[in-house]
Amino acid sequence: MVVGEEVVGAMYRETAHWITNIARGAQARPCPLTEELTRVSLAAAQAVGGGILGVDLFETEAGLTVNEINHTPEFKGLQAVSARDIAGAMLEYCIRTASHG
Repeated sequence: MVVGEEVVGAMYRETAHWITNIARGAQARPCPLTEELTRVSLAAAQAVGGGILGVDLFETEAGLTVNEINHTPEFKGLQAVSARDIAGAMLEYCIRTASHG
């Protein structure tokens, strides 16, 4: 998940079938924030104008590949596997953005 200019967390989503949405039954597992994950996620977010975004990535032999970018990301699963206050980061970004507008 990207909030402004920061990747605030990442997770793997695991399920027995192809639907990997947490809301549809997938399980969240922590994913470390690597240099590549951070670089690719920030570039993807910047390509669509930034903001608060869920960046879905595939791990491939060639490296990380962007699958989709969500402008209305859910973060219940990410919060469950992260020590970071995701909602707090989102709120701080909104306040910062509104005060500079």
